[in-house]
Amino acid sequence: MIVFDPDSSCLRAKPKLRTHLPTKHERYLKLVGHMMSTHLTDKLQAAKTYEEAFQILQAHPLHGQNFLAMQHLTDINYSEVIDFDEDAFFVPGPGALDGLQKCFDVELTQGLANTFLEACAYKQEEFFRQFGVKPVTLFGRRLYGIDCRNLCFNEYHSASVVSKSISYTLLFTGILRWN
Repeated sequence: MIVFDPDSSCLRAKPKLRTHLPTKHERYLKLVGHMMSTHLTDKLQAAKTYEEAFQILQAHPLHGQNFLAMQHLTDINYSEVIDFDEDAFFVPGPGALDGLQKCFDVELTQGLANTFLEACAYKQEEFFRQFGVKPVTLFGRRLYGIDCRNLCFNEYHSASVVSKSISYTLLFTGILRWN
């Protein structure tokens, strides 16, 4: 039986370094128990903005880093718990930052990367029209900011600096010229 201890090292970042719970599964079950006991659902539903919901989630154990909090928030946003506009706020994770660096051979700050990805999301129709390219959609809808973030993440994991994905590079280069 897993007993909740708010000071337990299993609820801190980098759980593999210090934990008495042997598996990731057990750590996540403990985390879910903690979130339920602290009424996370009520707090998220009381949030006025997507960013505020992110900050609420980020304050919970294991969510101190941007990526996991953003990923879980996105998943929760697909449920009946909350329903925010996904383009209202998003944070690129380390994989997206690395993907942007790989595409353009430049290191971006978190803020600049976020601005860049917002431009990718907001100006995509203009870009596709300018280049005479059929718009890319996901299940028939336009790409959200988080989808652009995921494209950068996939770029990081799939292409080398020499053999960059031409479509991603054209997309982001075209958008950069408009800023």
